[in-house]
Amino acid sequence: MAQDVFYLKADDTKGWLSFKQMVISLSQIQELEKMLRPLYKEHEDLSTGFKNIKKDLEFVVYIRNKFASHSLQGLMNKTFEWRPETISMVSTDHETMPLLLNLFVLETAINTYVTREGKHKHFESNTDLVYQPDFLRFMEFVDTIVDESVEYLEGLLAFFDEQVEHVPMDDLGGSGAWFKAAMTSFQYLRKGKK
Repeated sequence: MAQDVFYLKADDTKGWLSFKQMVISLSQIQELEKMLRPLYKEHEDLSTGFKNIKKDLEFVVYIRNKFASHSLQGLMNKTFEWRPETISMVSTDHETMPLLLNLFVLETAINTYVTREGKHKHFESNTDLVYQPDFLRFMEFVDTIVDESVEYLEGLLAFFDEQVEHVPMDDLGGSGAWFKAAMTSFQYLRKGKK
């Protein structure tokens, strides 16, 4: 289960970096899906797997945007409001400070995923990651979205594997193709240029 993998020690910077990288990686699935949409006309079954994880990935993208890849002053201000103890924590060198600061900022990002009316869009109530039932609820979400995303990607891999004609190395055009490859000149690719 994800909570087994997401075990953090007080000063575990690598664990937080791994968690943030996981969030960023999962959010890329939504970007990939946008590129695949033209295939749905002929292969409707490809969209089924994504439909199962779409809402969860929207939540992951929100967490990425607010917590994992951008530092937002508004999120920090809301964290100080939600968790007043954070204000005194940032001025200490205590070994638990990085863990708790990341935890409180993460839970603030989770709690700000609401409708205009303030209703939570993913979980049914505020999330307090120090409270074990809330922490386990979040970890079960992480575990599920990782498993379902891997399942979706495995389905895509199987689909594309069927579409690709595998060419043996010997059939690549003899030494001419390799000579041409050796002469390749690389240049910086700019947006809009082929």
